[in-house]
Amino acid sequence: YLHKQQILLIISSLPARKFYILFLSIFLLWGCRKSFEIPKWDVDALVPLAKAKLSAKDIVRYANDSLFQTASDNSLKIAFDGLLFRLRIDTLVDFPDTAISQLFNCFFCGAGIKYPPGAQIINQTQNTKYNLNTVELTEAIVRSGSIEVKLYSTFKGKTVLFYQMPLAKINGIPLSVTDTLPAATPGNPSMIIKSYNLSGYRVDLRGMSSNSFNTMVSQFKATTMDTTLVTSVDSVRILSKFKSIIPEYVKGYFGNQAFAEDSVVATDIFRNIIGGAVDIEKIDIALEIKNGLGVDLQYDLNQFSSVNSQTGATALLNHSIISTPVNLTRALEAGSAYPPVLPSYYNIALTESNSNIDVLLENIPDRLGYKFNLSI
Repeated sequence: YLHKQQILLIISSLPARKFYILFLSIFLLWGCRKSFEIPKWDVDALVPLAKAKLSAKDIVRYANDSLFQTASDNSLKIAFDGLLFRLRIDTLVDFPDTAISQLFNCFFCGAGIKYPPGAQIINQTQNTKYNLNTVELTEAIVRSGSIEVKLYSTFKGKTVLFYQMPLAKINGIPLSVTDTLPAATPGNPSMIIKSYNLSGYRVDLRGMSSNSFNTMVSQFKATTMDTTLVTSVDSVRILSKFKSIIPEYVKGYFGNQAFAEDSVVATDIFRNIIGGAVDIEKIDIALEIKNGLGVDLQYDLNQFSSVNSQTGATALLNHSIISTPVNLTRALEAGSAYPPVLPSYYNIALTESNSNIDVLLENIPDRLGYKFNLSI
């Protein structure tokens, strides 16, 4: 079973240091004037008019930035909570847009049987197994997606068609379609098309006998509305197509899978600093890995970097976590609670004493880069 996977970056305890700001202006020069001529100079120059030192508290006072917080000991903290990466369930379990065709015939009708109104011609239940590669699911909750159902009939009289997925339920009610098809004509079957939102449906994928996987159960009934002659060549066809299915929760076996990620994400933690230099005296960062999957994982962070796109400078993290595999224990089921799993956590402490994380932030990054491998 799995719910969500995400990695959070939390930055705290950044005491005030010094920020240097260089104010630029125009300095005009006038030369000396002799009595016999009047020379002139027009000079445009960029020179330092003033040099000032502002503490981080001064910046907070003028910026009124909610990122900065003052602790009880008057130290300054930058409180930043940001998402670096999230592994969605549909990355592990791919539900392709799949069309399933089911054909129902009246094989025993021979040359023809005349049915009175209200007669049930077809009553069948089928298992349909889906190919999900190495993944074997027994249960799923749909976050979003739909099913399109097309019903075709060659019966020569009006027919009530009932189509149901008895093991796909929302609030305990199965998904069902009931509609009336007009009488077909030779060479022209009657048809209806319906589309249904599957968001929130809980689907049992164990089949009719509750001992399988990736298996949907469907039930179909056809009932006459008037006197109808049905032969063995007459039939009803159902074409059901699942579209854009994204799961909220799935349960089953997920096989052995491996993923590699190499990404850069934007960060606005230093959005009010447009230049100059930052000297950080003390810093504590918690890198949190949250496993919402019901499987044990291995996470291997190969690189973490800060990027300043204005200066082009990149700083790489030096810490024992780099290229050291981390084993993440599986999440546990939470029963009927929501979310339906209790995730496990792994926290990594980054300080100026056990890493060069201060150098990464002194780079005044506007982007953070990371490379890692993840395996099940």
